[in-house]
Amino acid sequence: MPKKQNHQGAQRRLRASDSTCSNGGLLENQCALAKMRNSFSAQLEQSKDMLPTFEALVSIEMKRQKWDGVVFHDKTLLDQSLYSYIVGQKAKEWSLRTVVAICVGLGVNKDMADRLLTAAGFAFGATLRHRAYAFLFTNLQGYPIEDCSAFLVAEGLEPLGSRKQRTK
Repeated sequence: MPKKQNHQGAQRRLRASDSTCSNGGLLENQCALAKMRNSFSAQLEQSKDMLPTFEALVSIEMKRQKWDGVVFHDKTLLDQSLYSYIVGQKAKEWSLRTVVAICVGLGVNKDMADRLLTAAGFAFGATLRHRAYAFLFTNLQGYPIEDCSAFLVAEGLEPLGSRKQRTK
């Protein structure tokens, strides 16, 4: 019942905010819906200006470490085409496993990994996979991706990267 009351309260606020819009909920009220969408678009643009993207943050770190596409490929075991997405700062839907591979390849600490994960739209939870990934940044920071993948495989998880793991 509280959800309905909250929805009704939001409807009243919308109607009160624009007397030219007809009564009804957002589904029936195209004027109020258009106003809300415009407001959302403005907020989205503002957040893009304020919050750096995953691609921008990774690009900065790769430049700092003097990475090129070959180094990216070797350190992350990911396809070199992903390097182009990052340096070109092209928006992409990243998988958690790919983001973790990039973070491990960069050798970032837990704080930076969390920042990169958040920028990509992820956060670690309580699942085995998430806890194992978090462990990589607290206990295996700076280890090669092959070693981190060996740990994950020992825990029954998929290795990082998309390229076949090198043998030592």
